[in-house]
Amino acid sequence: MLKPRYTTYLVSPIASVVKEPDYTRLEVYTFRDFVKDKLSNFNINIIDPVEHQKTILTDINKTSTILEGLYNEAITLAEEGRPYDDLLKTISKKLNPIVKEDLRCVRTSHFLIGYAHGDFPSIGMVDEISQAVFCRIPVYLMVEKYNKISSWLTVMVYETKGRIFLGKHKKEECIDFIIDKYFKNKNLKGEKL
Repeated sequence: MLKPRYTTYLVSPIASVVKEPDYTRLEVYTFRDFVKDKLSNFNINIIDPVEHQKTILTDINKTSTILEGLYNEAITLAEEGRPYDDLLKTISKKLNPIVKEDLRCVRTSHFLIGYAHGDFPSIGMVDEISQAVFCRIPVYLMVEKYNKISSWLTVMVYETKGRIFLGKHKKEECIDFIIDKYFKNKNLKGEKL
């Protein structure tokens, strides 16, 4: 068995995207399959949080719906002047294992591959990229609707010594860049365990 040469983590908005009808067809979601397909012949461990979270959650859609209900209930309680702090603590307890595991995966990666979309803001994605900044892990980010993306995201990506891809062929350009940077003229099979 070969030891993977690199580990990468796929970063993109999830919670805001799964609320959209037919979200599994949106490029901000399908980029994951594209990356996995294009890098399948290389010795790399790809951590997809959507797949990874399925080991923690049985159904992301169901969990998202439950959390949305809890959020709405907390807002209603606050508007009625009733106590809501216990409800927020419940939400935090439900999400805490997912957040901790995602950030652990970021910290153990050699680089991150991401997709940002201006219509789907995500504090989780920004937090994962912030973690990469602190850990000096390069981020390679494909961006759709760049004019709606916070300038902070641009600063953070370049702070990691990463790169942003904006063009029509951003997915192909990003993967080609990664292959050239990490795999060209190297032993693609990795090292033996």
